Amino acid sequence: LEPDEAAFRANDVIMFSGGLDSFAGALETLETGSGNVILVSHQSAPKVATRQKDLAQYLVRRFPGRIRHIMVPANRTGEESRDTTQRSRSFLFAAIGAAIATTFGAHSVSFFENGIVSHNLPVSPQIVGTMASRTTHPLALARLQDLINLVLPESLRISNPYEWMTKTDVVGRVSRYSAEEMVAHAVSCTRVRDQTTLHTHCGSCSQCLDRRFAILSAGLAEFDPSTRYETDVIS
Repeated sequence: LEPDEAAFRANDVIMFSGGLDSFAGALETLETGSGNVILVSHQSAPKVATRQKDLAQYLVRRFPGRIRHIMVPANRTGEESRDTTQRSRSFLFAAIGAAIATTFGAHSVSFFENGIVSHNLPVSPQIVGTMASRTTHPLALARLQDLINLVLPESLRISNPYEWMTKTDVVGRVSRYSAEEMVAHAVSCTRVRDQTTLHTHCGSCSQCLDRRFAILSAGLAEFDPSTRYETDVIS
């Protein structure tokens, strides 16, 4: 850690993916409170990292002196794993968040994700059982909370404040706090490898569909051009 980072004390740790949900959550936390916040990003690919940095820098400029953005690289090496399940995601993210929260004196780790995704509704026949990440599923977070309470000497609260919101509710938070211009910088697509400078979203995965309908429902279509989607599901 840099000297100024080591002296920084935080109230909250927010897992910051670079998507609309985590951006909205960080924005609302900072806008409605006065405490310091640490944004923690899992850096798995350069394309994702760029988006995370852009959104974090916007928040740093808007809320000077109250934010630190920590990017934690975690990548597979060598041949790709044959196991395509997502069993370890919750544990990995919670462990990273808890370690950083303990280091900086924070008492909470927040995962901001809308309820449709968080509750793992079966959007396709393939997303069942261990194929679903359940990263922020209420039961997964509750069990992680129990584990962390056993491991850490001081209590640390793990929560998903957006678990009962729809994507439209989340997008509405971005609009409520006048950050609509950042919608285009947040990436929701699950197909990171296919992203290009022209098309930041595939437009056909469940996350892209959820985003498009939410943006339209919230009346923010002008801030999310259809040209950014490889497939325009509307037309």
